[in-house]
Amino acid sequence: MPSNDPDIRNEPHLLPGYGKDPANDPAIDAPLGFDSRAAQFSTHSEEDIDHSVWDEPSLPPAVVDATPESALTYANWIAQRREKWTELQAWTVTLGVVLLSFPCAAIAAIISWVCGNHFLVTDVFVACIAGPILQEICKITVPLWIVEKRPYLFTTWFQFFIFALATATVFSVVTNFFHSLTAKEVSRQFFLFQWVGILGLNLITAAIATFGLETIWRNSINSGKPPKLEHGYPYFATAIGLHIAFAVGSTVWFVANDIKRTFFL
Repeated sequence: MPSNDPDIRNEPHLLPGYGKDPANDPAIDAPLGFDSRAAQFSTHSEEDIDHSVWDEPSLPPAVVDATPESALTYANWIAQRREKWTELQAWTVTLGVVLLSFPCAAIAAIISWVCGNHFLVTDVFVACIAGPILQEICKITVPLWIVEKRPYLFTTWFQFFIFALATATVFSVVTNFFHSLTAKEVSRQFFLFQWVGILGLNLITAAIATFGLETIWRNSINSGKPPKLEHGYPYFATAIGLHIAFAVGSTVWFVANDIKRTFFL
């Protein structure tokens, strides 16, 4: 391995042999976090993969073509991790993600509740714009981190389906609880709005956003390349857009009903 001495004389371009064929460079066979003699990743490779240079798009073709099979590439890392990860561990992670959706839903609801209920302008902004965006972000925060940093924790698309179903239900229950606290009256229309409208909305948006997560995950697993979050952006934007549209429509509907009861009854 190259010296860790920060002396400028140890800069790669100042060392003897700089510019030679990388295929003949012995240092290339000892990538960070990998013991080629034991043919096993070190205990530190969980973090080292975030700093490995083997998948850098700026690598010259000569280095890419000479990459040894034992190098700490993303494909090697993810294959080794998936081989050791069991189905039981994967479903335990899925359960943990679902349980974490409770505090995430509560945080989104509390922030929306605190920021609203002050002035008409802030109420409308929170209800129609900020609230929907915040809720959709909170829904996918935990699984998005897993997909980006530790995708091997998921082993099948069905885990994403279960997560979407459970998270939608959790967010609906928590949201309806806070709506009930601020509602002047719980009419039949309001009850239907809560358990048909809000639940249906969360099921649809959670399914769309989760499909985006699964797309990022699947593309990374199949290609052996680091996840590209941009593959999920269209789905995340669609989920947020639908939530905002529903929020605006329901707000207009409730305001129109209030005006009708006030002036025409």
